Amino acid sequence: MKKAVAAGIGVLLGIVLLGFGLTAGLGCTGGDGQGGRPSLTQIETATAGPRVTPAASPTLAPAPTTEPLATLAPSPTTPEPPATLAPSPTPTASATLAPSPTAEPSPTLAPSPTPGAALAECDADFEGICIIGADEFVTQTESALSLLKEEAATHYQDVQTHIETIRSVEAGSGMRVVDKTYSVGKVTAFPYSEPSRARDGLNWYASTIVHDATHSQEYWTGLPHSGKEAEVMALEKQRVALEEIGGAGWQIDYLTGLIEGADDPSNQYWNNPNRHW
Repeated sequence: MKKAVAAGIGVLLGIVLLGFGLTAGLGCTGGDGQGGRPSLTQIETATAGPRVTPAASPTLAPAPTTEPLATLAPSPTTPEPPATLAPSPTPTASATLAPSPTAEPSPTLAPSPTPGAALAECDADFEGICIIGADEFVTQTESALSLLKEEAATHYQDVQTHIETIRSVEAGSGMRVVDKTYSVGKVTAFPYSEPSRARDGLNWYASTIVHDATHSQEYWTGLPHSGKEAEVMALEKQRVALEEIGGAGWQIDYLTGLIEGADDPSNQYWNNPNRHW
């Protein structure tokens, strides 16, 4: 009996010693520093086996940077103005048209402004020349053309070629060469109010028709139709025509003075802005 009790006590003592040894052994393997308790990592390792390292997620390629439109550039500090468009070509003027020149004046006093376009309707027609105006003007113009036809035939032929319309205006006598229209102011058509000087007035008016027909001729033959040389040429033809139709000596002398004194600014009527005739 005593031997059995002693054997049982020995077994219990051995179990206690074995448990003490296990505890001490666990404490020597390393822990978390708190009374020899195993760390969470040790427990996981002991119970779960080796840790599987998760595979890293595949790295996505970065989205490509969107390139700016070819026509746009990054905005600089100071915005650049838009590209300048090439200017529209200037239309080329028609080769058949020329700019309306300043109408040449009647040589009585000063040059004439550019008259308006000739009217479509004619009040009279003198051998192809359209006459526009009141009855008194039509009569005076027909008389002047008849005088040239009878007494200065060569000049009359030039008038027929280079004047298509003769029209009455209040003032501003002159030749619009582009459409061959001679505008005649009252002072040019009727320069003298006295009845006794009616013929002198008619002679003078007829000579101015020759003068302005010359400017039209200059233009249509490619010669200068304004300026000193053009005026001197027109004055010379006017003087010859005036001599042929029986003009007064003082009228002819007046034209001669203008021709010879063309370089004198006081005689350059074509530069006078006060065109009242």
